[in-house]
Amino acid sequence: DDELEGRFHSNSKIYLESSRDVKPQFHGKVTTASRGIDLASSHGSVRRDSIFLGGLETGVRRIVLPQHFAAFLVDSSVGHDNIQRFDEDTRITFYPDGTYGWTLVDSDGREQVKTIPDGPSYIIGAPKKKLFIKGIVRGKILVYSPGTITIEGNLTYAHDPGIVANADDYLGLVADKDIEIAHPDITGPGNLLINAAIYAKRRFVVKQYKLEENAMLFIYGSLTAGSLSATEPRYRTKIEFDQRLEKIRPPNFPITNRYEVEAWDGKWEIENST
Repeated sequence: DDELEGRFHSNSKIYLESSRDVKPQFHGKVTTASRGIDLASSHGSVRRDSIFLGGLETGVRRIVLPQHFAAFLVDSSVGHDNIQRFDEDTRITFYPDGTYGWTLVDSDGREQVKTIPDGPSYIIGAPKKKLFIKGIVRGKILVYSPGTITIEGNLTYAHDPGIVANADDYLGLVADKDIEIAHPDITGPGNLLINAAIYAKRRFVVKQYKLEENAMLFIYGSLTAGSLSATEPRYRTKIEFDQRLEKIRPPNFPITNRYEVEAWDGKWEIENST
């Protein structure tokens, strides 16, 4: 009974499981590079239009994923104060007052705290090291790791874009390898809420997904990954596209060069020339 609100694309075949009472639902248009959808694991007869509420298109061109994300590392326009680098495994907590704190995983030292500067800001991990994150984000920030980013708890915005008009907090998570949800003994029981644009080049992973927790993983933003792990029964998953991302993105977040006309009013306009 997963639910996705927004566009969905897969470069490979989509496999679905459903029954008469429980089925996934895609509210936006679904596209796949495959020639078909696999419903072989479904029980009973299920109408496709009850699953693909926004339409389904098969056999489309693949979307090629970027190979490298580190262009901002040499961007001279980014001020020194707007970049924070971590060379060891680091645990990071965002706070609603516009700061974040960090401690090294293998250290007993006190938490250090920094204010998120105005404008685009970056947190950058080191190769073969992990970043562990949670908290409430106030500002515009991109977290990048050439390795793995682990989400250890709710990760939300100080200003909820679903409630606050002109909400201006943005978080991007980009990893060359994996972005993962930590084990239940770290995240705690119950629902997990993530506000972010997520890009995991290799995998988006829910650890210990076989745990019978029956909670919800709610992602408000976007999710792109080389592959996705299962999430159930630990979580049923709901992904809702943050409409602000149609016009604004987190700092240096990768984008596609593939677009499609969403609407056209079919009217011509004549411009007067002098």
